[in-house]
Amino acid sequence: MGKFLSVIWRIIGILSVLVITCFIWLYFFVPKPETISTSYVNSLTAFDGEDTALEDSTIVLDIQLMKNADNSGEKLFEVAFTTYQGENTDEIFTKGVQVVGDFNTSVYRSHRTTKWKFWILETYNIWYDISIDNLYSYDISYDKGAGIAYASPTSLNNSSSFIVSVGNGENMRLAKLEFKNEVVDDKYYVGKGYESSSIIPYDSIYSLCGLNYMLSAIYNSVNSLNAGTSYITFDLSEFFNVYIQDDDGQYNILTQDTQFTYVTARVNVEDNGITTRTQSMFGMVAENDGSISFEIDDSEKLFWKAYENVYITDCFDTRESSYYNGTLLSINNETITKYKDYENLRIHLTIDLSKYENVIGIDAFGLDGLNYYDITIIGGSQDFYFMSNSLTNTKVNNIYHSDNINVVIYDDVDVNVKAVA
Repeated sequence: MGKFLSVIWRIIGILSVLVITCFIWLYFFVPKPETISTSYVNSLTAFDGEDTALEDSTIVLDIQLMKNADNSGEKLFEVAFTTYQGENTDEIFTKGVQVVGDFNTSVYRSHRTTKWKFWILETYNIWYDISIDNLYSYDISYDKGAGIAYASPTSLNNSSSFIVSVGNGENMRLAKLEFKNEVVDDKYYVGKGYESSSIIPYDSIYSLCGLNYMLSAIYNSVNSLNAGTSYITFDLSEFFNVYIQDDDGQYNILTQDTQFTYVTARVNVEDNGITTRTQSMFGMVAENDGSISFEIDDSEKLFWKAYENVYITDCFDTRESSYYNGTLLSINNETITKYKDYENLRIHLTIDLSKYENVIGIDAFGLDGLNYYDITIIGGSQDFYFMSNSLTNTKVNNIYHSDNINVVIYDDVDVNVKAVA
């Protein structure tokens, strides 16, 4: 019995060695089957519609570079990614970054690690990421198609992802782009520049391929272009993994072993520098922190103001006037209190005459307390009067009215009055 068991154990041992040998041979020496996929990311087709031309579409990647070659202002580099709002392809959202001044990648973050080398455990300084000090982050949300930009509470980072669409027609699927965050060179432990001291490696590589590394690569590409607006396809395979949405709504299908990810970007390059906030894709510079000013814009030292549009109507107190034989309107205190302490508001005031009886105009000082971007008068067929001092301190530039309304202003004020359909 003992001899029988001994033979059995020998057989088991031999089989085990054979299995291990086969595994080692297959793993290290036999080429593995490899699949390749190519993903093309252009515009948000599900949001725009299949037949939308590229120049009219909602592009996923927008880039702007103002080189300031003529020293007219400041250099500006901007990148914005526009994506679906998760599963909702009827809504979009934009996250972007802005670099003001020279693109500075001279500061690195270090990470200390250890590795066995010739049976000795050594400590290495691995310089793994680019740090951009003059980088500012923005979000853009959309209301009825109009974008409102603001300083982002959750900046783009190496953990960010973007929901886009790939394919067309019946083959269109939602996909998620995620940063790979992989090392650029798997030999980063070897060679000169990685000593065990704390001295900054003089020829170190960027070992982590994340957001800032991608921004640097895109900047180098765009900086080589001549002035003008064009659509450029970038190979961003090194930066992103592409996960296709499965039938259960999960983004867990990594496309293939080897991925090629081509993203078409709208690129605007100008030789001049930025001199006013309106030249920025985000409508502001340096997140409105006031750290940068340009002498060219004397009227607005902090010219980078992001304005929020506010639309108000039906917000009046009324006063019956026997002298004018009609009703006069004044902005009510509730509305003044609600908006008077806010800065950078564009207040659009609409006066709908159909909501009131026998209204003849705005009372003296009737709009005092707020500044208005414009005033629109609709809903009637009559003369409409702005009484003396009714436009005092309002800073309104434009008054629009229906064709059948005649606007009469008692004061000599600098305001543009225009009939609209």
